[in-house]
Amino acid sequence: MTNRREFLKGTAWMGMLAATSSVVAKPEKLSVTPGMMSTYAAPPIPNLRVGVIGVGMRGPGAVHRLSMIPGVTVVAISDLYEKRVQAQVNWLKKRGKPAPRRYFGNENEWKKLCESDLDLVYIASPWQLHAPMGKYAMECGKHAAIEVPSAMTLEECYMLVETSERTKRHCMQLENCCYGDV
Repeated sequence: MTNRREFLKGTAWMGMLAATSSVVAKPEKLSVTPGMMSTYAAPPIPNLRVGVIGVGMRGPGAVHRLSMIPGVTVVAISDLYEKRVQAQVNWLKKRGKPAPRRYFGNENEWKKLCESDLDLVYIASPWQLHAPMGKYAMECGKHAAIEVPSAMTLEECYMLVETSERTKRHCMQLENCCYGDV
């Protein structure tokens, strides 16, 4: 008897096989719309400077993971509450990492983070703020990485796609649970 996990693995593989076989067999059917980000590659960033918005629930884990990646520096942290920001600053200092800039105290401080000197904004704020923050980050010239869900409505999804295409900044919806230890 097949368990649910084996069934899902099998159907996932069959779906991927079906999808890729049609692409490989008929590449002439592929078309790329001008402006689509699927064909865009941003220039490499050897020393990625990251700002994290929201260090209440998922944000602290993001700060911890990002700080362990070679070539990545958490240079700014924003949250409504100073205590949350300071806890992450302290965590980084204990590990010999540079102290990031701190943004806290009112609901618009995150905008200052987006406007500052960094490359990527990692958004782990409350869900209803994800899409507006992602849009603002890209409009400030930053790439955006947004915790799930990246948007609450179809209109917000289109807003993020259109902003990404217009600004030539990547916008990625994150889901890190599947990448950690089982």
